[in-house]
Amino acid sequence: MKTIIMIGLLLFSPAILQAGTEAQDSAKTRWEKLSPEQKKNVLEAYDKWKAEPKQRQETLLENYRRFLKMSPEKQAEIKGKWERFTSLSPDEKKKLTEKYQKWKELSPEKQEELRRKYSDDRGPASRGGRGSGESRGGSDRRTERGGGRR
Repeated sequence: MKTIIMIGLLLFSPAILQAGTEAQDSAKTRWEKLSPEQKKNVLEAYDKWKAEPKQRQETLLENYRRFLKMSPEKQAEIKGKWERFTSLSPDEKKKLTEKYQKWKELSPEKQEELRRKYSDDRGPASRGGRGSGESRGGSDRRTERGGGRR
């Protein structure tokens, strides 16, 4: 995620999307300001980007554009979730990804039913709704099992 954002900032910012030498000069100036390690990371990310199928690139670009339109608070929330995900062990990531795939396969009605069920199970502190930003004290059953969203 961090890598995709970095590529997006360098390659797809509004100044870069303009035609002409001014945009090229701006990109060159930004590139020259990067440390050697940052340049290495960008080049590695670019190689990964080019290896992605076109459809995947388009999906990632659309996600990036939506991310840029979000409020700073929502962007921070997403970055926090991404950081938590990247801190998981490979086994935990695999389990979480599998759970997410199963979730996506459920009908919208079943997803809503489960949201209500788990929301009710957690009690009043979590009834602010999805993404309410309220802090929940203690723990819930899903967190204890390593699942669920927090």
